[in-house]
Amino acid sequence: MTLRIRHLAHVNPGTLAFDALAPSAELTFMPLETVWADARLDTSRFAIKADVSSGYVRFQDGDVLVPKTAPTFQHARATVIRGLTNGLGAGSSELHLLRPRSGSDARFLAYVTRSATFVAQGVASYQGVAGLQRVPADFVANWPITSFTREEQQRIADFLDDQVDRIDRAVALRHRQSELLTNALSSAAERLLVGGGATDQRQVPLRRLVRSIKTGATPTPEQQWVWVEGEDASSGLAWLSPASFSGSTLSLGPATKYIDRQAASLFPRFGANSTVVIGIGATAGRVAHLDEDATGNQQLTCLEPSEAVVPRYLTWSLWCRQTTMRATAPFTTLPIINNETLRALEISHPSRADQERMIEELDERADHVGLARRHMDRWISVAQERKQALITAAVTGQFDVTTARAVA
Repeated sequence: MTLRIRHLAHVNPGTLAFDALAPSAELTFMPLETVWADARLDTSRFAIKADVSSGYVRFQDGDVLVPKTAPTFQHARATVIRGLTNGLGAGSSELHLLRPRSGSDARFLAYVTRSATFVAQGVASYQGVAGLQRVPADFVANWPITSFTREEQQRIADFLDDQVDRIDRAVALRHRQSELLTNALSSAAERLLVGGGATDQRQVPLRRLVRSIKTGATPTPEQQWVWVEGEDASSGLAWLSPASFSGSTLSLGPATKYIDRQAASLFPRFGANSTVVIGIGATAGRVAHLDEDATGNQQLTCLEPSEAVVPRYLTWSLWCRQTTMRATAPFTTLPIINNETLRALEISHPSRADQERMIEELDERADHVGLARRHMDRWISVAQERKQALITAAVTGQFDVTTARAVA
């Protein structure tokens, strides 16, 4: 027998207890970035009811929150909310809310909305234009579920709680290992480039080592014609953003947007063999080396080296100073690394031969770290796929959880 989610839960119901709360009362506040299905779940923020009385989803202890907007939805971040301030919360309007009916288990419902089939079909049901796509409430309400008693739902949820926790802890350890590898590389770079890897190492301000410092720009709505898409994209000039900094160590990830080369003169040109720094935002201070000409948005700063420095040496020098650069950023709404502050940053400047030697040593170390991290990333990807497959099989009754064997 098959039921619909609406038979097991109220979909996006009102919350009478919220209405009864005094305007000055505190409650938990949850922007979309705080909603996760694992240890990243953050219920520590709070707000005053009067400040969140309109424009937000209202929920209570025991509800299930399901992100509905792309790309968050496909990351399967649905979660059961408990321990809310005064038992109530308000959150992003980009959330669907499930409130279990009598005879339903909230954890089971959350796992249903994290299953591979639910996510895949949800993505196929997206409504809206690119960049503003959402899973409609009707899709959630009408999703078919294998009929289980409450006791069976609880057994499935208990089994998945245990197995998913095992996988999540293993994944967290791999992430920690990857972080430690990067930290070790950073320490090695700092010893060479800051601590004295050459006998004649002297400190000079960055302005003496660069030809120019440029800040990027984003095409306006009236300039949408400059984008190159489809098969012609690779013929354009790569347009970078903080999201491009997904590569390991000094490398950038592949570009996802391109600007027509004939229109490229309208935007700052980032020359090959330059250093690119994220100057604004939550990831301010991240550094990458640019192998080919590109351009980028206003959050990026491009430093073109002078003949006084080996280009890749400059990138390594700034890479190991990421924390220092971030510490100089005055924090208002977002951290901002000022270009004048960059120009004054002290950089070690040994002989060209020593620069080349240090680059060779650090590149070799980085290659080993990159290989290890790629192995870990593949392991994590497989583990995440297995987790979602396990969830899908359990909630659809493909095996009896009472006789299932634990994952290794």
